[in-house]
Amino acid sequence: MKIPCKSKLSVTLATAVFALNPISSAIAATFNYGEALQKAIFFYDIQRLGKVSEGTGDLANRVYWRGDSFLQDYALPNEEGVVDLGGGFADAGDNVKFNFPMAASTTLLAWSVIEFRGAFEKSNQLKPMLANLRWAANYLLKSWDTKNQRLYGQVSPDSVQAEHSNLWMPFEVIDQASIDKNLRRFAFYVDQAHPGTDLAGETVAALTATSLAFQATDPIYAGQLLAAAKSIYQTLVNVPTKGKYSDNLGRRAGGSWKKADISSFYNSWSGYNDEVSWAAVWLYRGTQDVSYLNTAKQFVPLGNKVATLSWDDKSYGTYLLLAKFLPDTDPVKASAKASAEGWLNAWSRGTDGHVFSRDGLAISTALSPWGNARYAATTAFGALIYDAYFATNTYDTFAKNQIDYLLGNNSKGFSYEEGFGTKYPRRSHHATAQGRWGGNNDVGLREDNRHIAYGALVGGPKDTNDTYEDDRSDYIGNEIALDYNAGFVGALAALYGEYGGTPLPNDQFPPTRALEKPPTDEIFVNGSVQSGRIDNNQATVQVLLLATNHSAWPARVTRNLKIKYFVNLSDKPANGTVKVQTFSTDPRAVISTLKLYDAEKQIYYIEVWFKDIPIYPGGDERAISSKETQLQFQFSWAHDYTKDWSYQGLGSQNNLKVARYVPIYDVIEGSDKLLFGNEPVSQPQGILKLNFAANLPQPCLGAKDTLVIGQNDSPVFTIGMTPFSYSMPLGGPFNVSLNSTANPLTVEGGTCQGGLNANQANVPGQLTANYTFRPTPPVEKGTIQVVPSAQSDPKCNNASDTLFLDQETTGRAFTVAQDGISVLVPTGTHQVKLTSQSSIPASGGQAGYCTSTLNRAQVNVTKDQASIVSATYQYHNNDTGMSCSIVDAKITQQSDWGSAKGLVNTFEVKFTVTGFPKEPNGRTLLDGSFTLKNDFVQNFWGNFGMSSSSFNLNVGQFKGEIWPNQLPVSLSGFIFNKNPMKVGENPLQSMTIGGVVCR
Repeated sequence: MKIPCKSKLSVTLATAVFALNPISSAIAATFNYGEALQKAIFFYDIQRLGKVSEGTGDLANRVYWRGDSFLQDYALPNEEGVVDLGGGFADAGDNVKFNFPMAASTTLLAWSVIEFRGAFEKSNQLKPMLANLRWAANYLLKSWDTKNQRLYGQVSPDSVQAEHSNLWMPFEVIDQASIDKNLRRFAFYVDQAHPGTDLAGETVAALTATSLAFQATDPIYAGQLLAAAKSIYQTLVNVPTKGKYSDNLGRRAGGSWKKADISSFYNSWSGYNDEVSWAAVWLYRGTQDVSYLNTAKQFVPLGNKVATLSWDDKSYGTYLLLAKFLPDTDPVKASAKASAEGWLNAWSRGTDGHVFSRDGLAISTALSPWGNARYAATTAFGALIYDAYFATNTYDTFAKNQIDYLLGNNSKGFSYEEGFGTKYPRRSHHATAQGRWGGNNDVGLREDNRHIAYGALVGGPKDTNDTYEDDRSDYIGNEIALDYNAGFVGALAALYGEYGGTPLPNDQFPPTRALEKPPTDEIFVNGSVQSGRIDNNQATVQVLLLATNHSAWPARVTRNLKIKYFVNLSDKPANGTVKVQTFSTDPRAVISTLKLYDAEKQIYYIEVWFKDIPIYPGGDERAISSKETQLQFQFSWAHDYTKDWSYQGLGSQNNLKVARYVPIYDVIEGSDKLLFGNEPVSQPQGILKLNFAANLPQPCLGAKDTLVIGQNDSPVFTIGMTPFSYSMPLGGPFNVSLNSTANPLTVEGGTCQGGLNANQANVPGQLTANYTFRPTPPVEKGTIQVVPSAQSDPKCNNASDTLFLDQETTGRAFTVAQDGISVLVPTGTHQVKLTSQSSIPASGGQAGYCTSTLNRAQVNVTKDQASIVSATYQYHNNDTGMSCSIVDAKITQQSDWGSAKGLVNTFEVKFTVTGFPKEPNGRTLLDGSFTLKNDFVQNFWGNFGMSSSSFNLNVGQFKGEIWPNQLPVSLSGFIFNKNPMKVGENPLQSMTIGGVVCR
């Protein structure tokens, strides 16, 4: 994800540093452009979100280590209910869907198919290319709400900064993490009242270009895309009131307009005129309606040359299209062509603020060094389009040199396309490719990603010294993103058409599970012996076991893991006893008693079932990806526990090892599916089959019951018409019963009580279950109403509070106001609790916080009556017992891309806070500002969930939230100054949070 660190429209250009490309085309290597193209397209398969498992035909999932993700996006909340924005692509190595760069990337990809279709056909890459275009276009179609005339432009939590700080983990587990971390996703849109002309224009261009790409193979689909493009254009582009989407994108929340957290990520620096002309010229290509050409001429900003075609600025692409499609008699045609040549000449000659690195990478000094490789690749694509349009080879050498540099023709012999060549990035900034489980703690690990993100173009060198490090934490040089590859794909297609190449055969690419042979211990048990002792007449051993989910092929959330620890009791005397105690386990886990596994060998086991407990590879705490249990066995005789099956291979205290003899299972419909580990050699197994009687009551169907077998086994099954089969040791008779016989099941409208046709069964054997439904009398209800008392402080009015009833863990949010909140509940006694009984932030930008006192915490609700609970809110200033301490503040680095603003200093401020009010979930809310000694702060960010940030000269303001384990907090950013400070010097003049001065 890219934060443009300076506006390319407001920076005075520096003098070119290099004007020569030192690695000449005469000695440039000839690369396999077919393979490079094949892999560059594959990167978009990696970025797919949604139900990838349901893809068929050309849309089938080609990335075996990717699975379904972001299923919450298929039902995002909005003011009418929900909106379906499932699918699309992840922007980069994180999780947000930003439609503006996604649409821009789609346009360039479609453009490459339109102009170089023969190259895609000859290389057998047309089908995968069109499949990815369809995946993008299907999502963009969803984003256009014709009924409400809204265009959705972002899917993310309200705070993208909080998403960045808390959700570094594989795509496939974010849905669960969003719940656990209270970071649900929302859909943000523009409409006529909140204009986003640039977003709408780019979406029009993307849909129109994609319709042209599909015209030959799927004209019906192409027609749908073009119709949507025209509709968006007429509704949101060709209208009097225009505006930048980064100023207006938002959502309706609680009756007010909540702006999206976008300007720090994809701010519309170049405005919207370039997208209006871009959309219009593409609609001309799609319709041949010359009125669109007139609009394109009216809005195109001619003469730009300092930057290049990008997700933000489309003027350069419009120059090419107008120069090609305007009639020769139109004077704008010559101006457009001259503008295109001015742009490409500056890049190819190293003039007008453009330079070459020592190894030959073209760089614009007007652009941030964030992703230099993508700018060079996209400019090369534009250069090759120009040559194709005007039947020349003017820019062929420049374009080829740039792509060759990126493929490895540099002094390092290093390919900046991941997975191409022998030396390429192994630690790109991509959470899913990294495939680990430790959250943000893992970003800086100096080890390779578990997956190769084939085809991804990294950000590349930062400066004219070709400075680059394969460092995951360096998102400037090692980020990968949708727009990085878009022009790169087009340039590769053009070069393949000109110079040839050979894509890898289908049995070699894309990689498969059979080819790569991923590890089998994705889900396993880690174990160690905590203590142990054998005496003459007793023995005790305590073991630590961790049910661990480090899955990555694909990553997945498990909710029913079970582990079994086996002991051999063949030496147990007649009067011997075994006592088992458990420690440090999740309180929701189900711990069994000793169960018989093999009667002949007297092998027993204890099972720990993490029933309905999510375990997944994500988060900053071990407890998210591993659930701990400590088992202590106390034997009344001198049992040699070192000979127990599961004792084998355990680590010593504080030295966990993979416990291969403690098997781990996934419980699916009552049956234990072995995932990893070895079971003892067991006795022969058989099937106990449970049939269901005919004509079962409809309300009972689909409910879950338990078949109790003897004292040890209790498989869960679903009541239905399909028999339930349970594998267990041969023999019998076994005592059998249904749990619902004594404990009827609660179902909608009543209860279901089951019974069996026999109370004993042999294995193999069969049983039949029948059920009786008993309706429940209607529930009488009344109302609980919580209202502020007359003594409440008005400063707490409009603050956000949450009501919790009884044992609820998800409360009901409400605004502190005269009417309070009313909830319909069953009659009877209920417990009442408010978040404000701890503390809540005050409203209206006040620095303080509010607490409440209830006149009663328990109410008795009667039928059709309202039970009133009075809450007295008290306001507290933030100067009582709160402190903010500066841990460290220093200049960390200098860079030379500041142009006329001087050198750029990178700074970092680390601080801790104590005594500030916390929310019930443990988060601390921060609202502060800092003043620096330098002249100008351009941009900054934090490692906590920053919900907003702004700067004005040397003053930065921020809001955010931190978790207890995030201290100390850090702020980082850039300072432009003609007289820069030294590395290590303290840039901080003062800092306050909530009115408290940091010292």
